[in-house]
Amino acid sequence: MWRDWLEQALGRRKAARRIVAVTTEGKGDLFALAQGEGYRVFGIPENVGGRFSVLSPAGLLPAALIGIDIGKLTRGARR
Repeated sequence: MWRDWLEQALGRRKAARRIVAVTTEGKGDLFALAQGEGYRVFGIPENVGGRFSVLSPAGLLPAALIGIDIGKLTRGARR
């Protein structure tokens, strides 16, 4: 599993600082796992879904990781 590999390579505490969870904040199994392991949580509002989720952490985090300027993206969306 990727988490085991990361923990072996970096140690459990350093690995936990590099793992994030994108999930509904405050509920669900992934949120509970993230809290228990000390992962950072990017919360998705419960009322956001479908095409609108691209402007939530569900879409913005992967966009940022591939180099998209999410500041510019969200400013454009706001206009």
